[in-house]
Amino acid sequence: MVRQSKYTLLIICEGKNTEPYLFNSIRDRILEGKYLTNENIEVHIRPEVEEVDDVESKNVEYRPKRNPRTLLPGNRPIEKDIPGVPPLKWVIAAQEELSDGTFNEVWVVFDNDDHPARKEAFQKAQEIIGGKQVRIAYSSIAFEYYLLLHFEREYHAFQKSECRKGKVQVNCSTDDNHADDCLGEKCVGGYARRQGYWKETKGKISLFPMIENKLETGFRNAAWLRHQSNIQAGNIPFYDRNPYVTTDAIIKRLTGYQDQYFEFIPFDKDFDVQGNLLICFRKDLTVEIINTGKNTLIVPAGSITKTLFENGAQQQIGSSAIIKPGERINMVFAVSDKDIQTAEFCFNYHNYHLILSI
Repeated sequence: MVRQSKYTLLIICEGKNTEPYLFNSIRDRILEGKYLTNENIEVHIRPEVEEVDDVESKNVEYRPKRNPRTLLPGNRPIEKDIPGVPPLKWVIAAQEELSDGTFNEVWVVFDNDDHPARKEAFQKAQEIIGGKQVRIAYSSIAFEYYLLLHFEREYHAFQKSECRKGKVQVNCSTDDNHADDCLGEKCVGGYARRQGYWKETKGKISLFPMIENKLETGFRNAAWLRHQSNIQAGNIPFYDRNPYVTTDAIIKRLTGYQDQYFEFIPFDKDFDVQGNLLICFRKDLTVEIINTGKNTLIVPAGSITKTLFENGAQQQIGSSAIIKPGERINMVFAVSDKDIQTAEFCFNYHNYHLILSI
């Protein structure tokens, strides 16, 4: 086998359109130098997007670029389908790619879809292969749920990505007024069309331009969704919950946000930042900061962000502070309980974004 000079990353997708076309757009941005500029990286996608002339989109902004793709030396041809039981079969295929050394990093992207071997897939992915593990980007009930989180916080147990009559997609929330229209109650697509977010996700188009300027919103809302899931369904394994997503992890990885952490924390619960700080939102409307490390730390001015629910307007709060080991300080983050009901508060320290959950 020929070793590669570039760091090689493979993404194995369950879907044949939505996910591959979206990742193809991110790969194009990487090649253009927008993301991962400090990495000598080569991204491969399985299945690769088809080379087509007729793009099923009226909005040319969503048209994916068509870069020629070649196989890595020693790499197996891309199979039309990986045999076995999903999603376990995709994890096993990913482990084979890690084992033979062709790829340095492998991700598997799949939905719930009532697959029979979800638990086994996550257990299998914990195995160490040559010092590495297969990474999983998971969404319930559909990849489109993660896309939805770029537009709003929605905690709803959708049943499918699109409603169908037999094998025919019925396109809920359109002007067709058909009897099977769920109006967005059962399917993510119907809900998105009802809200005016998008019209179609199943064609050979890339939806990345639709969310590219909303990436941080998607990361923040994915963290919010997991927080809500832990509250409402914490006794259920995460791979059986609906809704639930970890899809933001692979988007962070590919766009250079992998070291950014978004966490929702309730009142009076300490959050440990890398063993150096304890952060806690107190009910007296202050943020308590304790230096638990061995070095003096500087908290910069404006470390608390207040975001109004009504219009998204932001305000930076808090003066700079120097905290010696063992010391604690308190910063006022709100002026009244009413203030808390009208805005979201986030304490920012380096790459940690700690958001008050009430």
